[in-house]
Amino acid sequence: LPPLSMASSVFVTVLVLLGVTYGSAQIVDDMVTQSCTTSSVKGLSEQLVKEINCLQPNTLKEWKDVAPNLKASSSAVFPALQTAAVASLKSAAETKPDTTMYISSSLRTLPQQFLLYMWWRKGRCGIPLAASPGTSAHEKGLAIDMPSRFVPTWKTSLANNNFRWYGSADPVHFTYIGGGTVDLSSLSVRAFQRLWNRNNPKAKIDEDGAFGPVTQQKMRFSPCGGFRLGATCEEEPSYTYPVIKKGSSSKYVYTLQHLLNHHGHTVTVDGDFGSGTETKVKAFQTANGLGSDGEVGPMTWGKLIVVPVRLWSSHTHAVKAVQDTLNRVWGHVIGVDGVYGSGTERAVRSFQQQEGLDVSGEVGTMEWQAMVRTTAARSMRTTEEEGEEECQWPVLRLGDTSDLVAVVRHMMVEWRLLAADDDDTPANQIEGTLADSLRAFREYMGIPQPSPEEETPILVDSDAWELMIIGLEHGSFGPAVQAARALLGMPNADYFDDTMEERVAAYQKEKNLEATGRVDVNTWRILIAGCIKTTSYDTDETDLSFEDPGIELGFATEAVPLAAFECLVNRHHAAFAVLDVFRFQGVENPFLPANMKRCISAGITSFDINAAVNLRDDPTQQFDLICNFTMDYEIHFNTLWIQVDAPNMAAYDEDHPEQAQQANVEFLTALVALAEGEGFEVGIATAKNMWEDIMGKDESFKHLPLWISDATDAFTFSEFGGWTAADMHRYHGSVDLAGMSVRVSGDIPHEVDEEENDGGSSGNDSVNPWFLTVVIGGGLFIIGLVATVILRRLRRGDSMKLFPLLESEDRVEFVSSSASHHVSHPRTRTSSATPSI
Repeated sequence: LPPLSMASSVFVTVLVLLGVTYGSAQIVDDMVTQSCTTSSVKGLSEQLVKEINCLQPNTLKEWKDVAPNLKASSSAVFPALQTAAVASLKSAAETKPDTTMYISSSLRTLPQQFLLYMWWRKGRCGIPLAASPGTSAHEKGLAIDMPSRFVPTWKTSLANNNFRWYGSADPVHFTYIGGGTVDLSSLSVRAFQRLWNRNNPKAKIDEDGAFGPVTQQKMRFSPCGGFRLGATCEEEPSYTYPVIKKGSSSKYVYTLQHLLNHHGHTVTVDGDFGSGTETKVKAFQTANGLGSDGEVGPMTWGKLIVVPVRLWSSHTHAVKAVQDTLNRVWGHVIGVDGVYGSGTERAVRSFQQQEGLDVSGEVGTMEWQAMVRTTAARSMRTTEEEGEEECQWPVLRLGDTSDLVAVVRHMMVEWRLLAADDDDTPANQIEGTLADSLRAFREYMGIPQPSPEEETPILVDSDAWELMIIGLEHGSFGPAVQAARALLGMPNADYFDDTMEERVAAYQKEKNLEATGRVDVNTWRILIAGCIKTTSYDTDETDLSFEDPGIELGFATEAVPLAAFECLVNRHHAAFAVLDVFRFQGVENPFLPANMKRCISAGITSFDINAAVNLRDDPTQQFDLICNFTMDYEIHFNTLWIQVDAPNMAAYDEDHPEQAQQANVEFLTALVALAEGEGFEVGIATAKNMWEDIMGKDESFKHLPLWISDATDAFTFSEFGGWTAADMHRYHGSVDLAGMSVRVSGDIPHEVDEEENDGGSSGNDSVNPWFLTVVIGGGLFIIGLVATVILRRLRRGDSMKLFPLLESEDRVEFVSSSASHHVSHPRTRTSSATPSI
């Protein structure tokens, strides 16, 4: 009996992941196994055709109305071709106006060709042969097929109008060979990539027109009925690039010099547009077919910018251009090191939100135009034009002396990066081991390090502060409490007692905050910065419409600040979390311990575990990784969900699929046995198509709870693996929540119809027999549930009380893989209940 998934009627999990927006209940990948008609992706295909015509107007045209005797042989036919081919087809049809020309296939869109190819690969739907996506003549909008009995009637007319017959090799096929055509294969792929990016700003892909592995993966998970945001021919709002030339003192000179370096025209980045920079600009302009006048205007900027620039981008100089521009023009404080890490991504997200752009965290054409523009940029550092200063976290550099240094010292001890008795450096100066610990903290949190060329580098900036602080409340103890007490002017102590709670509440009241007596993110901001800096976490108004949601710390590619977790708790009532022990299959998640620490300090203390295992590995080794990770970081959990949805991490043999599936079954059987042998509650996280690809028709795990990772809004369930229902669904697609991209999972809430609820009562006071049945049955169920829990605890020899919820302090059982033992673990928002690092 899974403690969380079945004990509550609504189980919601918020996944902090790279988001994907689904606009339909079914995705293309579903159709690989559930359909044999290309009309199943008609909605997506129609959007694709419209997007192609947006990219290159009048490229495709429908032929069904150009001649009265042109007919489609079935509703599955997509009646479109390239415009020149339609004109020739019309002429051919007009040669025999009294005879109907039936077309059985014409334009085949990218998703349609993808389905045909996959059906052929899987031996489904009677497909004898299919070209790979991007290579078929039908995709180019130049080919038609017709029923074989009509070929003799139309073969000559079509040949006279530039349609070549393929002969006996393909007797129903004709291809247009006349002029006026374009290369539609790459244009079609680029149209799909644009549609994907428009709907998935958090998971953008390159718009390069190549149907590579990444684009293919996105095609698989695209909605059959079309995206929420369809084709658009409207130009995005644009800005005007500035004109700078020799002698200019603009801050954009730094941006220019970084970009010149990216393109191989090496120049010193000093902000001086002198003769050397002018010479490099002229050389760049000549190389790119521009007028070599040495002035950098819109045309030159358009060639200089690099897109996209995103997380962990290899374009070092382009990343430096982004970082330097955000710092000098837009007031951010991030390292100019050429590493597009989580700190740079957060700064880009902040900039995008400020400018009303899609908050994707990556830099595209719109971001460059907004960053580098002629209109005056409003600095985030100050807004003197408006007569006020915007709130900023204080910046601390190497060698700085300040009262805040003592606070930083306490926090480094809290994060276990500095010894409590360290005396190698002055108490109020950032030097020596304290500086080393701050560098280690930045590395651990994914914050870019300052340039080694800086003599007094910034070691504590806004990113560091946001990730350094943790929530504190009555009962908390540790160095973070000492830091807060120092800021409040209280005697040094490491325990959050009644006196401190009263002092915090009084301070909050004085600063016009809600007097909770808890040191939350806004209290820290006023204590440290003297003001409150509003962020996307504070203004998030997304309505999940779910009760008591949880949050999955999942595949987070960055450290998540306390402000985000507090938003999830305070605004969305998050009550529990699911933790991924692997960042990707078989690889430990380095951000999990720190995120878990902040998550707990925000008030979330109940956890499940999700393990995306590598089915090609040894099950004992995978189980040891799980156990070691949870023990190393003191992770106490309820249910272990084993994730089975990655074919690339499972045994696979195209020639002998049954043997590969059997090997996967044997792996999972062994892993489940190991986990259950150690007393773990085990569940399976998977999707129907993935399960059947990896495990075949095996039903030996149907006794385990199922987390169906279908990632759609559909509430229907198709039986597989012996499961007749799922304990948990992922169904809400991708939303922006607490400044992060998240996905929502949960049980389907039961909505009772008002008439049903009346039980057919005519208004009398008699007791409805159905009501008695429900009451008696529910009572028996509860008795059985309690008996099961008692027997399980007695069978395990658990030393805990039978009803721990009645205790003042919860104790959570954790059984290691080597020896059974119990760990007392108070679930309070204190530093003792957080993982070590």
